[in-house]
Amino acid sequence: MKTLHPLNVIALLLAANACAFLATDARGLAYWAALAAFLLSLKALWGNATWPQRLGVVAVSVCLSLAAQFASWGGPLMGLALTLAALASASRLLLFEEISYTGWIFLEPALMLPALALWALAAFTRGSWQSWVFPLPVVGLCLYLVLREHLTNYRMLGKSLAGGRLGVGQLAPDFSLPDPAGNPVSLASFRGRPVLLMFAHGDWCPACHIMLRSYERARRRFQEKGVTLLAVGQDGSQVNGLLARKLGLEYQLLADPSQEVARAYGVRMDDPLMGALRDRPSMFVPASFLIAADGTVRYCSRPERVGEFLNPGAILPALESL
Repeated sequence: MKTLHPLNVIALLLAANACAFLATDARGLAYWAALAAFLLSLKALWGNATWPQRLGVVAVSVCLSLAAQFASWGGPLMGLALTLAALASASRLLLFEEISYTGWIFLEPALMLPALALWALAAFTRGSWQSWVFPLPVVGLCLYLVLREHLTNYRMLGKSLAGGRLGVGQLAPDFSLPDPAGNPVSLASFRGRPVLLMFAHGDWCPACHIMLRSYERARRRFQEKGVTLLAVGQDGSQVNGLLARKLGLEYQLLADPSQEVARAYGVRMDDPLMGALRDRPSMFVPASFLIAADGTVRYCSRPERVGEFLNPGAILPALESL
């Protein structure tokens, strides 16, 4: 899973061409090649947010900044504006292991607002229509991504902090959900063994890719403690199967398209924004629950850290008590 996405390969080749164009003083071609590279690298990142994809976005963003800086309509302020805009759109994915969905909740707006101000200042001082129009695809796309993700994450944080979620000491509700092959899997079938149950959005969520891969990397450490990993996604079984293969998951990814299990665990929320954008009027609030052999919850991710990865080392005391 460490290979580059094909779109990222194309993006890096375009970025290399952009640098070559800059070296030969073909500044207009350099910017448009860098812009195409940036759009492709973002598409690759949102398809599979591995570290190669994340680093690819950073490299392409630097190239885009240089191309804008040396363009006839650009300059240092414009280069800095596009750098901040690019970082704003990808910052949460770049730092996801540390901040998850809702840590540093205002990070993206804190980067995007100066980017908008610098773009306006650079365009105003240049005084040309190109300075307003040519950066617009980057600024507009980044602003859209920032607003969409910030509003969704802010709503998830509010839902999580509002309570109603299953807590430590409570009995975990039983369920039966299909695995990628369509076979039913019930929580009751694991009674007598501890289970780490995770709720993730699905294939369309790059941050969930990071979370699910994090658990896969730690899977053996959990298994050494006798803990079975189960993930629940809101896509269907077929999509889950494709996602499990793409991410190289060795634990089961179950389908809860009706979101009834998520509701029982208190991690389902209505989301009009995602309903309008993705035809998903409701969605999961990513969370993890450590369920003891007797079916009670012994540990769970913190409400203020939506989607928090329960590191085996961090929950070792809870594991030892099972």
